[in-house]
Amino acid sequence: MLPAHFAGRLFPLDSSLLCPMPPLTDPVETLPEVTNPTHTRQIGNKQAEPYQHRITGSVREAIQRGRSGAVLAPTGSGKSLLAAAAAEDAIDLEKPILVLHPAVSLLRQNYARFQSVPAVKGAPTAFFVAKNKIIGDQPMVRNSLDAAVIPATNMSLVNKLDDEDFLHSLDQFGKRGGVVLIDEGHKAAAEELARVLSRIALAGGSGIVLTAIPFRTDGKDPLDAFGASIEHDLIDVATCDEVLTTRRTVPTRLDIATDEFEAHLGTDAVRLIGSAFLALLA
Repeated sequence: MLPAHFAGRLFPLDSSLLCPMPPLTDPVETLPEVTNPTHTRQIGNKQAEPYQHRITGSVREAIQRGRSGAVLAPTGSGKSLLAAAAAEDAIDLEKPILVLHPAVSLLRQNYARFQSVPAVKGAPTAFFVAKNKIIGDQPMVRNSLDAAVIPATNMSLVNKLDDEDFLHSLDQFGKRGGVVLIDEGHKAAAEELARVLSRIALAGGSGIVLTAIPFRTDGKDPLDAFGASIEHDLIDVATCDEVLTTRRTVPTRLDIATDEFEAHLGTDAVRLIGSAFLALLA
């Protein structure tokens, strides 16, 4: 079992942090019902689950200390809520926050969550997105790091690397103690983006990764620029058991495929295949 709390600790990634695929025949209905204690944090119009409450405290501490690291949380664990809480805390701590996304669809999802948090909704906000993308229903401030909250897509920043004014603004963002929150961090280690992150890091900024996947097939790490790594610098972890007991997980493509596979072959056949596979691994 993992310790209940990881804040402030550095330790190597262990395979037990990865979510094992549950038995194909275990129904979700067997999971115990868990209610939210009244003492957990309110994030906008949502009451945080106990693990979310713990993680937001760990992230706030990291922001305050200027510490770089990663938060591992399974699919369906509410990373948009964690991002909104991080933005709220950065505002409270008077540090600008740049929230990076691999795609504008995820940016829209996070921004919608931001709008449910009064402190974030009312904060000066600027966007780095393609010219033809409209976010929200208010006039947009674009291509500026002189704001409290800056939602951005990775490529929109990379496309400005030849702009000297932009490079200077990265320096200023870092000097202000800026925090880069990298959502879906396992998709954000391209060399061009690393140049953006390195500029902020050298000026004094910090980076926090939110991800469900603690590795990349290319071996790169978006935290390299900040002198940290996803593998060794864990701010906090949401375990699978914690998330499953809240019924928050959503079916992944793999879950859907395995359900269809079982429905087609039958439970007994699937169990036989599973047993044979485990025997090969033994």
